[in-house]
Amino acid sequence: MITAAFTPEASYVDPMMSNAGHDGLDAMIGAVQQQFAGLRFKLHGKQDGHNDVVRFSWALAADGAEPVAIGTDIAVVAADGRISSVTGFLDAMNLPV
Repeated sequence: MITAAFTPEASYVDPMMSNAGHDGLDAMIGAVQQQFAGLRFKLHGKQDGHNDVVRFSWALAADGAEPVAIGTDIAVVAADGRISSVTGFLDAMNLPV
């Protein structure tokens, strides 16, 4: 799924992590899935884009629960339709202590 969605040199960066390339993105996604087991990312608010840039917001929560985090990501789409970079921003966090 990663090779279908991301270019080989794709990068991801947010205030908490960054990585690049298919192997790096795969490792990062796996770590997030382990850290937040049982939670799901869902679209939050309005998504939009122009030219080769897409902006969308998301919420991370268990089904039926309040989000533990809300963020906004900016993605650049390559000519082949795959994502070449993502820059993430954390808008709100409510992680349990």
